[in-house]
Amino acid sequence: MKRAPKHRRPGPRERRLLRPAIAGLEPYVPGRSIEEVAAERGIAPDRIVKLGSNENPLGASPRALAALAAAGPQLHLYPDATARDLREGLERWWRRRVDLGAARIVAGNGMDNVLDTLARLLLQPGDTVIVCPPTFSWYELSARLAGAEPIFVPRRKRDLRVDVHAVLGAVRPSTRIIYLCTPNNPSGDTLTRAEVEALARGTDCLLFLDEAYADFADRTFMAEAGRRRHVVVGRTFSKAWGLAGLRIGYAALPDWLAPAYLKAATPFVVSRAATSAALAALDDDEHLARTLAMVRTGRDRYARELPRLGLRTCPSAANFVAVRTAPRSAAEVCAALAAEGVIVRDCTSFSGAGDDLVRITVGTDEQNSRVLDALARLFPPRA
Repeated sequence: MKRAPKHRRPGPRERRLLRPAIAGLEPYVPGRSIEEVAAERGIAPDRIVKLGSNENPLGASPRALAALAAAGPQLHLYPDATARDLREGLERWWRRRVDLGAARIVAGNGMDNVLDTLARLLLQPGDTVIVCPPTFSWYELSARLAGAEPIFVPRRKRDLRVDVHAVLGAVRPSTRIIYLCTPNNPSGDTLTRAEVEALARGTDCLLFLDEAYADFADRTFMAEAGRRRHVVVGRTFSKAWGLAGLRIGYAALPDWLAPAYLKAATPFVVSRAATSAALAALDDDEHLARTLAMVRTGRDRYARELPRLGLRTCPSAANFVAVRTAPRSAAEVCAALAAEGVIVRDCTSFSGAGDDLVRITVGTDEQNSRVLDALARLFPPRA
């Protein structure tokens, strides 16, 4: 495996150019790639099952792939600066469920780009944000990059659910944003309507609800972005829609915030190719239905079979399951599975997750069987 080049540490002159907030940041830790494990373990890439990054194992919609190919002749042209076609397409798709209005939809180069733009728009040094670990780490990183400081309100240890009363109790005059992921990554639990209502009523901070995995759940809070003056709901095409490689995220904002967002947003962040693929994916109800059915079936299978191996799972409404592997560590389990060509996610890098939490993306039935068979060799079934 080719080693990453070593970088010279910055000297006193270079350090003067860096913002002090950068020095204490830890880089984002992604899931392992097929190429990385293939090189490390000497396994052919086509023999590796990647179930560590919550991608869609069925791939992208055939319609999206066709639209992507057809977009080639226009790749020399800039896209619309504000992704108007995509925003209007999303308005049409959501109209069957919630009346949003294209003027309140914003798009970005993935959900992380939406988070960065909101941080640039709303945060400055001296501000605070609330983060509930273990959860998606980019909430903390984007806030720190904007000069704000996170206030950590840990999830309950017994079930990894948000403690709403503790969140409201942690709000300070300096608090600008409360970040909540529903379903949460890496635990898979969702907020209830009563919990969102309590949070919305209990504070006037911006409440950011990250619904990256909500396509797999039985509820969405997208309507709250229209009803509430301080609720933003984010979504992505990376999970259920199978377009992670194109980096397409979006959010529904209150009407007062959307015009300001467009002032702070980087122009042209959603490419013509990405827009074409996303619009085609929205029209492919059949592919989405197959994806959701596969996830429900696989999720139920894991819920039945993992406890037979003595493994404790968290109830999940997402396209993954979180598993406690004690007395074995997550690192030990993930390494053993990687040796068999199975990639799952070691959640040790998630602050507050502990050292025994593994996240398994729900795959096809064949892929799920490989995971369960490999785990059965580590954790022999109980009689």
